[in-house]
Amino acid sequence: MDLEFFIHGVPKGQKIWGKNDDSTYLNSLYDVENNKEETKFLVDVRTINGQYYCYYSYLKYNNVSDYEGRRGAYWGISVRTDQYCSHLIGMYQLLDIIYNRYVLGCLLKKENNQLRFIVSDFETKDLEIREIEKSFRSLLQLSFEASDFQNIDSLRMKISEKLIRFNWCDYDKVLVEDYIKKSNKVAFSYEYPAMREVQEKKNVEEAQQKFIKSKDAEIKDVRERLRNDIESKDIRIKNISEELLKEKQKNSQLCAEKEELVRTVEHLKKKCEEYEIRQTVKELIAEIKEPITKIQEPLRKLSRYVSVPVPTTETCSMRLADTKDKESSFKLIAIVLTTIIIVILLIVATVIAL
Repeated sequence: MDLEFFIHGVPKGQKIWGKNDDSTYLNSLYDVENNKEETKFLVDVRTINGQYYCYYSYLKYNNVSDYEGRRGAYWGISVRTDQYCSHLIGMYQLLDIIYNRYVLGCLLKKENNQLRFIVSDFETKDLEIREIEKSFRSLLQLSFEASDFQNIDSLRMKISEKLIRFNWCDYDKVLVEDYIKKSNKVAFSYEYPAMREVQEKKNVEEAQQKFIKSKDAEIKDVRERLRNDIESKDIRIKNISEELLKEKQKNSQLCAEKEELVRTVEHLKKKCEEYEIRQTVKELIAEIKEPITKIQEPLRKLSRYVSVPVPTTETCSMRLADTKDKESSFKLIAIVLTTIIIVILLIVATVIAL
């Protein structure tokens, strides 16, 4: 079996220890922004020059500082084989042993709940890393059997680059192999949600969606009823507005008719007053007609001596009859009364003369 061992990370800039024929891939693992796991085990099947290889990477991302104390660094061990190891949890446990027993204190140290590089370049620890690699190979032979490895071609997998995540609590050899066939990249971490949690979350989300859907239907129904109610009220308001407009028009017409009636009444009142005045004048004429008739003959005799015209009853009646308004009627009455007074004075004067 072809096996390569790599140490990589950011002690002071990106560094790689090991065979340098696929540095592009190892450099791509420096992605702290998208990887926040404290410990991540990544299985990735790739092709190099038409040959299938499987990478097993033990990675540390969270709370890792470089040699100078800057945060945002990472550290990793990667093992590349030309066969697929079906005992993935055994590979993870082996790399975890290498990390805790050989790497800590040699390349990294724990400091205030953080990992910090204690070397600026892996080449300064070349001998120590070679010893770490030997230890790994020895433990690999002791921990695995030949049946734990199989040709990658036999998996008939599809290279999709889609990452599948597993919590170690959900680890199942057959299940994981099935996912490897569907997607050539699988990651494991205790920090990932377990399938049970995922299923519970999915059930909750489905229940929420169902609840939201039912409420949406209720809201839609309420909106429809409200819309119909509003449309009905709009029609009613429109009809009332039209009726109100008609009533306003009727009211305006009635007001106009009322004003016309008021004018008619005023006119009739005026006519009645004029009629009453005429009746009063007629009564006055009737009252003075007889005295005037009685003194008419003496007045004619007196008129011979005095140059004052004597009005006849016909003249007075005609003048009074021709009166058209109050002012003229009062003037005529004044003339008649004046004439009477003059006549009386003439009579008195005549009597004294005799």
